[in-house]
Amino acid sequence: MALTFKANSSGNGGQQLVISAQDLPQFLIDAKTAIEAGQIEEAERLLNDPAVEALGETLENNPSQTSVMFMLALMFGKIGQTAKAEHWYRKILEIEPDPFTLYKLGRICRSTNRISESREYGRKALEAEPENTLFQISLALDNIREGQAKQGVDLLRKIVEKEPGNSDAHSKLLFHMHFLPEPDQRSLFEEHRRWGQTHAPMSLARAVHTNEPDPERKLRVAYLSPDFRIHATTYNFAPLLEAHDREAV
Repeated sequence: MALTFKANSSGNGGQQLVISAQDLPQFLIDAKTAIEAGQIEEAERLLNDPAVEALGETLENNPSQTSVMFMLALMFGKIGQTAKAEHWYRKILEIEPDPFTLYKLGRICRSTNRISESREYGRKALEAEPENTLFQISLALDNIREGQAKQGVDLLRKIVEKEPGNSDAHSKLLFHMHFLPEPDQRSLFEEHRRWGQTHAPMSLARAVHTNEPDPERKLRVAYLSPDFRIHATTYNFAPLLEAHDREAV
């Protein structure tokens, strides 16, 4: 049996990592199952210090089992224990310069506001796999966060030119074009239109609608966003709802 992990959660520019379950202790497999079921406390219980310490002693005698270290780091990251995740990713890099581990360590550095470190790990990962789109996107975002907006946007643009169907990279390009020191309004408009033509063409629109066509009817409106959480969208959304004409909407 093999366990499969998605490298990232959005877009179609990601990749998958496959680890054989035969290489893993049962408590790690159980922790993964608990996390997927949303049982974070159970996963924390399974990833207790005695179990991890015993596993660490085993790995000291067999350091080639980097897949087990990676799984351990991944699970710690999933339950928010970032320092422990970073520890195990670094242990892997002491043994081999694995590109995916470099990428994951870079993501931890980014989440803890160590952007220069993140960018350096991302650069090394991309040097090892120059055609890896996931690594390219990550490095582009680190460039932008370091204030090198043009360099990052140019890299995102190259990805989109190479993979026009990659909606995730294209969306990131649209958003980060606003970070350029001298944004071109015409270019912004044209790029947004290109996104729509590529990823949401009119051919996908419904041609038949069963709703009542009365123009005077009360509208039913739904709002869908990935940012209804700790995000500026949430903080600014309440006034919009409050301002709705309840007689019309």
